[in-house]
Amino acid sequence: MAAAYRLQAGDLTGWWRWVNPAHQTRGVRPDGEVFLDAVAQVQLAGWCRVPAGHLARALPSWGAGSEMLAGYGGDGQGWVRWRTGADQWGPVVFGCRLCTARRGGAGVSWVYRARWQRLCTDHGRWLLDVGDGHVLEGLAVGPLAGELGRAQRRWACLARAGLDAGGAGGSPVEVFALARSVVCGWWELEAFGERERVWGRRLEQVVAATGRREGWPAGWGMAQWRLLARDAVVFPDVVAVACALADPRLQHLAAGGGRGQVGVRGAARGRSGGERVAAELGRRLGRPWLREVEAAWAGPLSVWAQAVARAHSRPVDAAPGPAQGWWVRSVHRPVEVAPGLRALVGSAAEAGAGGAEPAVRVAGAGRTAGVVPRRSGHGGGLKRRGEQLFTEGLEQARAHVARHGHLALAHTGSRAGDGFDLGRWLAGRRVAAASLTAQQTAWLEELDPWWNPPWPLDWQRAWYRAREHCASTGRCTAGTTWPVCRAGSSGGCATRSPITASCMRGSGSCWPTSASATRRWSGFTPGPAGAVRPPTA
Repeated sequence: MAAAYRLQAGDLTGWWRWVNPAHQTRGVRPDGEVFLDAVAQVQLAGWCRVPAGHLARALPSWGAGSEMLAGYGGDGQGWVRWRTGADQWGPVVFGCRLCTARRGGAGVSWVYRARWQRLCTDHGRWLLDVGDGHVLEGLAVGPLAGELGRAQRRWACLARAGLDAGGAGGSPVEVFALARSVVCGWWELEAFGERERVWGRRLEQVVAATGRREGWPAGWGMAQWRLLARDAVVFPDVVAVACALADPRLQHLAAGGGRGQVGVRGAARGRSGGERVAAELGRRLGRPWLREVEAAWAGPLSVWAQAVARAHSRPVDAAPGPAQGWWVRSVHRPVEVAPGLRALVGSAAEAGAGGAEPAVRVAGAGRTAGVVPRRSGHGGGLKRRGEQLFTEGLEQARAHVARHGHLALAHTGSRAGDGFDLGRWLAGRRVAAASLTAQQTAWLEELDPWWNPPWPLDWQRAWYRAREHCASTGRCTAGTTWPVCRAGSSGGCATRSPITASCMRGSGSCWPTSASATRRWSGFTPGPAGAVRPPTA
């Protein structure tokens, strides 16, 4: 616009006052947006001689400027603010040229698109990010258009319906990002690639169709194509995994699927939460071998299962904890196209110069040693260290059981000896109970079958105190009660039933909470009096 008036851009922006002026030291960002208040909008519409209504439809930031800059102005001069648009509207991608031409436009167009909105269903093109360092604007996915279109519509309908992720607080962006990290992690696993039969066929179809339509970029090999076409190839599976993660039934399975309930405790704890979820995903995706692959890889799926288990094991009267189940750790995030291509170029340059050993693709995927440092071995030392720490804690737990007969320790101030905080160690095992192996769970249940009860641990400790009192005095006087909360405690005491003498004699109900709270903890309606009670021996 400045060029039309034979001016520099600074001559026009000088009419405005900037809240946070942008210093363009590294070039123009594709998602750089300028938000204008009402005065600046009137000036811009007058300069370019375009009605403000047309600019509102063309510029995503037009409608948000007045609200963002409320409180500025009043002096007759326009106020503007610079901000990255990808944080609010998603990444910037190339628009479909055919769709642009049909609307009367010409040349290259940029649009904001979420990662589940990349398919142009009318022309069978998968839109690519702007600024990734290659010449392609999109992939020809005509052979997969039907399958990709169904997946795109499925997730869009679920996102528009108001995804709540089963009450776990996950937004569509967070759930989809987690599912994408899970599936892209499988893409990089050699054990997964050896058994997968669908992705290879999809990749060949996309590469062949794009090569015929757009041509082959100079110097590209299969490594670059795998990195570029990855999201299009795995998109149907990403949507399937995202819908599964948002399913409350899968979240219940990750939390234990009845863990801690009488009659099903052993069956539910036979596998960790991540393995149970992987087995169910393998059934839904038609890959029954998925559990074996996931069991050997501590990826984002197992981390999510542990977070869900922690959220479900929290008592109903406890303060809600931070919702971190949908957050993806940086080590689990997939390598994007731009840094992946730069790493491949760097490794090729090193190989051509006869320098160090070139970067090696991990399991045939786009990730290279330039992004993730190469290591020797298979992580056996870390696994052995974890087993050693568990064995040390188990020995301390065995010594405590020999003295006291249970493992209902407080979180702090319960040192069994040698400076080892057994209470804190057991608290960590309860939090990560879904990730314990079947053998580790059996060892702990052998020491104390109620080491991880479904009710609050302070009620369990009060029950043991009452049992010790009855055993030491030899009698339980009628009307005697033992409060669950010690003096000075706060929060949750009013909802927890005290332990009575009739309960200790086996003639009364021993439910630790009210009936409604018990249903939320264990999933069952309370049965007859004394139906659920810690063992007396």
